[in-house]
Amino acid sequence: MPKTDEKILERNRQWWAKNASILSARRKASYAESPEKAKKKAREYYEKNKESRLRALRAYREQNRELIREQHRQHYRQNIERRRSFSSRQRAKRRNAEGRYTEHDVRELMLKQKSKCAVCLVKFEEYHIDHIQPLSVGGTNYPSNLQLLCAPCNLKKSNKDPLIFMQENGYLL
Repeated sequence: MPKTDEKILERNRQWWAKNASILSARRKASYAESPEKAKKKAREYYEKNKESRLRALRAYREQNRELIREQHRQHYRQNIERRRSFSSRQRAKRRNAEGRYTEHDVRELMLKQKSKCAVCLVKFEEYHIDHIQPLSVGGTNYPSNLQLLCAPCNLKKSNKDPLIFMQENGYLL
């Protein structure tokens, strides 16, 4: 590429960087006026430049592999409750169970139980979200059918009826 072209490109980059907020406001206004037109234009641009965009994305991923992995790890750690409630919703959906709960419901449950297992009353760091009446025997996915258990208690309980489980473990007569 000739030096003049490089100078022009650099000057344009600087101008874009300097006027980014103005250009952003213009794009937002244009989108607000005609969202369908903007979406059509974006689709056309994407189709026209699909290969080059994919090449650039692959190159970025290759160059920043560790950064991307760390971002994924961080996102994973920050969204544990969201993932748990999502996977539970999927399980409940497969079993045609009613109801759903969110990470907010789990936090409230944690406060109510004072971070203790509902069965053995041991304070826990890690916990399992247990359906009191198991989904496999017709339980719901509503927050009222949830309890937090330590891993050993939840694994022992499995999909047993809550009364039978408590009797087997000597908690009920």
